[in-house]
Amino acid sequence: MTGEHIINGLAALLIVTSLLVIEARHPKRAALLYGVQSFVLVSVFAALAFFSGTRELYRWALSSFIT
Repeated sequence: MTGEHIINGLAALLIVTSLLVIEARHPKRAALLYGVQSFVLVSVFAALAFFSGTRELYRWALSSFIT
């Protein structure tokens, strides 16, 4: 599997998690799904950093994970 496929898959998962957050009826479930969405975003940053060799994106991923 190429890096492009992994990044595109993560981007699609980010869209799906966004829709799930919007459609969540209960606050606890929405908060949980928002956490999942944030983790997917961190994964996108990390994958982009890995496949492009950009150190700054690793820093973005780390700061996103912390916050």
